[in-house]
Amino acid sequence: MPVSRITITNGSLQGLQMLAESFVDPGDTIIVDEFTYTGALRAFNLAQPRYATVPTDDDGVMVDALARLLDDLAATGITPKFIYTIANFQNPTGAVLSLARRHALAALADERGLLVVDDDVYGDLVYEGEPLPTLYSLSQTDNVIRLGTFSKIMAAGVRLGWLIAP
Repeated sequence: MPVSRITITNGSLQGLQMLAESFVDPGDTIIVDEFTYTGALRAFNLAQPRYATVPTDDDGVMVDALARLLDDLAATGITPKFIYTIANFQNPTGAVLSLARRHALAALADERGLLVVDDDVYGDLVYEGEPLPTLYSLSQTDNVIRLGTFSKIMAAGVRLGWLIAP
């Protein structure tokens, strides 16, 4: 990955705020998981978006429901700015997006030209088994933004994170 794709942030929350400032205008639609990190909503709320929610279960975001939601939004003339999700140890549910759904989400996003924001702050906290590939690594069209932070893996008081994007 080229270094030019990495932006150092003051924690992943600053990265979310930067995304809202860069991509979202008042009234734009953001898709979020049915249950999602409230800090992300607070960061996005500064841009005054509308939200559309997609259902989740123990395997993470339900990609078939996301496809239907995208169709429903398109039928009303709405193109969402992005989908915000947490593929690894989703906050607050703890769900991990299954490998099959990771592939399905990456393929759907590639097919539909949907930007995916993967808040991967917990991805390095795998204690059993092998880590699953990131959504960023599965994208064929360079449409995934991945956020991370050291505060979950090294030092809780260290507000240092990163954003990886084209």
